[in-house]
Amino acid sequence: MARILLVEDDPNIQSVVTSTLRREGHEVCVSTSGPEALALTDLASFEMAILDVMLPGMSGYDVAVSLRTHGDFPILMLTGLASDQDIIRGLAHGADEYVTKPFSPVVLAARVKANLRRTSRDTGEASPGTDLNITIGGLNLDTKQWSATLDGDELVLSAREFKLLHFLISHRNQVMGRDRIITAVWPADYDGSDRVVDVSICRLRRQVLDRKDCPVTVKPVHGIGYKLIVKAGPAGVA
Repeated sequence: MARILLVEDDPNIQSVVTSTLRREGHEVCVSTSGPEALALTDLASFEMAILDVMLPGMSGYDVAVSLRTHGDFPILMLTGLASDQDIIRGLAHGADEYVTKPFSPVVLAARVKANLRRTSRDTGEASPGTDLNITIGGLNLDTKQWSATLDGDELVLSAREFKLLHFLISHRNQVMGRDRIITAVWPADYDGSDRVVDVSICRLRRQVLDRKDCPVTVKPVHGIGYKLIVKAGPAGVA
């Protein structure tokens, strides 16, 4: 059983989602707005959040970004916005899953179950074939604790973002194709677009890589994937 935060202002959708998830044994806390949802995260911990995008006062995209600072749990966007650009925008703002309305309650329950299972597996395993701890300049990654710090400041990364950064650093100065990155970082049953790698790299840039004091950077390799390199100068290590 998981405690799930549902942020949805439509009473009919609220009813369908809560009844579906409670039948699966989950505890569901309902909020009708972004500010109310963020206030709830200060009072309780959650294993997952389900967000509408079109919310009063604060969009689901902004809620997703704020939730990432409150905890590392899957975020599923449940919305009527179904274009490719909408989906990419949702993923770029921190969502792990994107389900469009109208939706099948059975499929929604399966998506929730899959994301909770993936999170449990991600946080319970280190990346195979890599060093447990890596320190480059002021950047430190500790797989045992699943924590990352930069110049002593803790970085707020999801489990997926941590695994991605750890994998790229472990294979620094090597060109990594998107398929290889997905195989190493995403679950074995992932069958979506390889562009999810691009979205996750963009999130890492905002969180870590674009900081002036970050000793590493990731360069795109056209038509293939990405290459992480150590910066020259004080921030990096030759």
